[in-house]
Amino acid sequence: MAEISALRKLLQEPAGFISDMYAPNMLYAQTLRSSTAHARVTGIALPELPSDVTLLTATDVPRINRLSVYGESMPLLAGKEVHYVGEPIGVLVGPHSEQLRWILSRIDVSYQELPAYFIPDDAMSDRVVYERTREWGNVEAALNEAYQVVEGRYHTGAQEHLYSEPQGAFALREEDTGFLVFSSTQWPYHVQQTVSEALGIPRASCRVRATDPGVHLDGKLWYPSLIAAHAAIACSVTGRPVKMVLSREEDFLFTSKRAPAFVEHTTGLDRTGNLSALNIRIVLNMGAYPLFTQEIADRVALAAVGEYQCQNVRVDVRAVTSNLPPLNVCSGFGAAQAFFALETHVSRITEVAQVAPVTWKKSNLKASGNRGTGAKSGEVPESSAVLDAVSTESDFARKYAAYELQKKRRERFSEMLEPTRGIGIACCSQGSGFLQRGEARDNPAVVVRLDKDGSAEILTSAVAYSDSVRSLWKKNVNDILGIEEDRVTISEIDTSRVPDSGPSTLSRNVTVVNRMIESCCKTIKTRRFRTALPIEVKRTARIPRDKKWNSQTMEGEPFQSVSHAAAVVEVEVNPVTVSPAVRGIWLAVEAGRIMNPTEARKTAEMGIYHALGWSSTEGVTFTAGALSRSDYQRYQPQLFTRIPTLWIEFVKNAEKLSAKGLGDLPLSCIPAAYAAAVTQATGEYLDQIPATPRLLRAYMEET
Repeated sequence: MAEISALRKLLQEPAGFISDMYAPNMLYAQTLRSSTAHARVTGIALPELPSDVTLLTATDVPRINRLSVYGESMPLLAGKEVHYVGEPIGVLVGPHSEQLRWILSRIDVSYQELPAYFIPDDAMSDRVVYERTREWGNVEAALNEAYQVVEGRYHTGAQEHLYSEPQGAFALREEDTGFLVFSSTQWPYHVQQTVSEALGIPRASCRVRATDPGVHLDGKLWYPSLIAAHAAIACSVTGRPVKMVLSREEDFLFTSKRAPAFVEHTTGLDRTGNLSALNIRIVLNMGAYPLFTQEIADRVALAAVGEYQCQNVRVDVRAVTSNLPPLNVCSGFGAAQAFFALETHVSRITEVAQVAPVTWKKSNLKASGNRGTGAKSGEVPESSAVLDAVSTESDFARKYAAYELQKKRRERFSEMLEPTRGIGIACCSQGSGFLQRGEARDNPAVVVRLDKDGSAEILTSAVAYSDSVRSLWKKNVNDILGIEEDRVTISEIDTSRVPDSGPSTLSRNVTVVNRMIESCCKTIKTRRFRTALPIEVKRTARIPRDKKWNSQTMEGEPFQSVSHAAAVVEVEVNPVTVSPAVRGIWLAVEAGRIMNPTEARKTAEMGIYHALGWSSTEGVTFTAGALSRSDYQRYQPQLFTRIPTLWIEFVKNAEKLSAKGLGDLPLSCIPAAYAAAVTQATGEYLDQIPATPRLLRAYMEET
């Protein structure tokens, strides 16, 4: 009876963290991983296993041994060949986690080594999995006629997500429906798809409940489906509940990271210092198994030109494979990498052209209705408003001129006795939701139910980890139906009850999902006094007819909404420790209607600290394709606990506006502003991030 009560309690209570879950008679699962980057598996030698311990390999997967994302895939368990260090080869299942760790350390996997490849190289065309070219005008002719030509090469490193709880899943059988999987995921229906295909069962026979993902930074988008499949396969074979939770170190060493980018800029300037030609080449390292490749590469191609206009442009983006773990999304789909390279290059341009940064930016901003702006004809570019706000509040022009004069007067930074200062500015934009074909492909849906007692319920599989998103949804119901927010509930995420609303990424929760809720409420409003309660309305996402986008030429309006931001970062660098200290950050954001300013500010602050970590300390360096325990111990997010000035302003915030995306904006503008500030303070041109003290010292030694 006690075991039945414990199981019943697990099934009835709201899902929390996977680590805290327990069921009677449950087993633990741990992963047997590859120790080499590329090889054929020639054998697995096991120690004598206890009767209650089982090793599952690719041959034990009941049906489809693949995890698929929009036409791209990777194996759930590697079979005859491994492609990166840490790739799952098997799942060890047993009643005691400590015992499993001991056994794993004594399993001997033999390999036949194969050539491994880690760093992108254009010469290896067989590694290119996707190419995107965006071009107009005559770039070669414009470069030949340019008054000045500025070249630059830039690199952004991988970045760890550092989510609240490591990857995990809990799988058990249900008497009536089949399998129940608890997963810490941003995409419950992808977990359901992956598990049902692996087990060879109907999707309806696999129920997925989403647990609290915490602050996930897009790290819980697709990887939870892999862990859930491993747990479900173990549950299917053993017939017992199975919990699988990675250790924090294991999660860091082997899970996906932000895709590194290598960017080359060749820019032509006219006699006034304005853009006459842009030639941009970008290589994205997608790791062993590329996922979301087309979406990432296309967004990079769009962001590569940023907020600026130019008559002659060519952008070439190549996505390549390597023998590193899968590298793809982290707080966005590649735009941050492109914006860092562009805005850092613009800082070089303004120095070469001898034009004040804000003056140059404003004179080169896109006109409304220009290529890929997302603006309608007659609109004033929002980037101008955020640039004005942030430059005025930070006193950027005066500080920049003063710090520039100090830089030119000193001889060497390394000979300074007192800390030096620098300031940088950058702007960016964020397109919400997938590119238009993506939203049409997913056909996401939401249900709103109005009950007899006058309360309302929102049913969606969208995972909202912040109170600001939930408040936005409830406020929408309140505005249209007049129902008090405390009488509006949001359903627990359970695939047996809520519709598929698509993945919770790219600010879809505040744009795509929110608009579906709005559409449901408007329909209920027209029916509520003519139809008996309860009324339940389901709506799917629709691309507005006025949104014209050509995916081949990449012209028009690719996103349902576009938000904008500009940032100023001021630093002080100690010449002895070569450690930058942030003196102030100013961030101006145009993100439409801000329903909850307090929560919106928290979201922006979190993005700022995340961006600062990526800019300064969070370096992921693979050695022979692997990370080590010392890398894990060394990788710590920078603790910027004392920023004397942290100013955030939401411009053009009005009731009549729709909400736009916000979360990814700091990642796209803070790093370049930080790099420009450190460059001015030290006199060393930063062309990559993270700009660790070790990197700065290396630059100084070269000088």
